Amino acid sequence: MHTLMGAVSRRTAGLAAAAVLAGGMAGGVLLLPGTAFATPLINTATAITNVTQSSGASGTTLDVFVTVTPVGGSAYPTGTVTVTDGIGGSGCNIHLAQDGPGSSVATGSCDIAPPLSAGTYTLHASYLGDFTFGGSFSSTDTMTIGSVPVFTADSPSLTANHGGYYGYTFAASGNPAPSYALGSGAPGWLSINSSTGALSGTVPSGISSFTYSVVASNGQGSATAGPFTVTIGYRGGRPGGHASLYTSLRCTSPVRSGSHGTCTLYVTNTGSRTAQDVTAKISFPSQLTADFCGHNWGHGWFDNWGCSISGNTATENLGSLNPGQSKSLTVTFTAQSTRWLWGWGRQFEQRVTVVGSASAQSQGFWGWSGGGSTSYSVAHVAILPQRFFL
Repeated sequence: MHTLMGAVSRRTAGLAAAAVLAGGMAGGVLLLPGTAFATPLINTATAITNVTQSSGASGTTLDVFVTVTPVGGSAYPTGTVTVTDGIGGSGCNIHLAQDGPGSSVATGSCDIAPPLSAGTYTLHASYLGDFTFGGSFSSTDTMTIGSVPVFTADSPSLTANHGGYYGYTFAASGNPAPSYALGSGAPGWLSINSSTGALSGTVPSGISSFTYSVVASNGQGSATAGPFTVTIGYRGGRPGGHASLYTSLRCTSPVRSGSHGTCTLYVTNTGSRTAQDVTAKISFPSQLTADFCGHNWGHGWFDNWGCSISGNTATENLGSLNPGQSKSLTVTFTAQSTRWLWGWGRQFEQRVTVVGSASAQSQGFWGWSGGGSTSYSVAHVAILPQRFFL
């Protein structure tokens, strides 16, 4: 009896196999020639377990570590995991390997290589699956690539007056944004805003000069501007009294091609007399187009002498500046297209220079308009390619 049942079973299995190969019915299911019975795929979970940074001569590299864990079974997943940086310009592939003898977990790592600019990257890993295990996607993980501070505005006035205002706005690039502090040896009457870099103080009597430096720092490092030695003159009724302008230019940087940014020129009268007919100018290189301009000193319509753009230079008459008074000119610009700067598909940053200036005449004795005063400052703008060119 057992022999008979075994023969029937083998015969039935053979018929089913024949039906699979030749086409026919197996278990009430219509099969096409060559059809095989499908095995359900095992679900998986993909995770980014760690991201580290390493620095080299070519720049910063992101080292990404990934695990793929199956829901069941004793075998470990095989195949490839693709990692993207969230921007679309960089990524890497991981070939999975068993996480130790007898483990059903697969692991691997890969490097997202330079050039990577400073900023925050959103990383994502996707497992493509294999014949046994289904694909899966990781939750996102973020990593910020920092940069050491670099001063972009560090040209303060080197002259001041007894009893007069002294000030300048320092600026530095860096990621994260740097904070500012005075270096050792700075006089106690001088202070600096740690967030904005605005330096200010009233020069005391009885000194002929003073020296100071400014330090910009973040978690990546620090940079020092100076030391600056400032010579003290006279103010008030002394014959040496005059208007003295200093300027500080700050611009949006970096900015992607085709996008907008702003440049603001801050103008301060550090002299002892009124500066009249102060004219502020911001001149842009051909890679940046000046769109429109204005001011933010807000003294009413009668103080608005108007701002105009001629060629690629914005000009505005800021009116009069009393000793210690500041006004500013702001211009909105557009970075030129990636195609024009780099050509198709190139991935380079272009750094350009913007020039700001302010000029005025000094109000002397009995209303006489004396000698002029002019100050210049520069700022650098880094232009990055558009996203779809990365």
